[in-house]
Amino acid sequence: MTTDKNTLLTLLREFVAQRPGLNPADYADAASYRADARRCTQYLNDALSMLRVVELWTSISSEAIASRLQSGSRLSLETLPSGALRLDYTAGQYWEMEFRAAVCRLCADLLWWDSFEVFPRLYPEQRRGHFRKWFGRGLAKRWFR
Repeated sequence: MTTDKNTLLTLLREFVAQRPGLNPADYADAASYRADARRCTQYLNDALSMLRVVELWTSISSEAIASRLQSGSRLSLETLPSGALRLDYTAGQYWEMEFRAAVCRLCADLLWWDSFEVFPRLYPEQRRGHFRKWFGRGLAKRWFR
């Protein structure tokens, strides 16, 4: 499958932009619901920040993104009979809380492994330091452990 990088990134952005569909009736109290809603928004912001860096990082190719999406993870790229592409996520427990985190994990994985090519002499902790500078301590701590 040959798809350009911008098409895949647009597909990923549209995927994370969809509403999570949290149902307040599924929660015991409003505080729990708001905590999950905040986390969903945080994952959206994290995903969009990392997608921007993946877009600008020229050594990450469309083939690298597509191969990660076809590697058997829960987030996968499907080609519909019409030839259109679609992202699919297989939930573990609670789709609403997981689908944006899956894109964050994909981006973190792409950036982490490609950083070995871009910065071959850096130790893992130095790489984490670079990600802290680029993304901030919170995002780096969540996705680049």
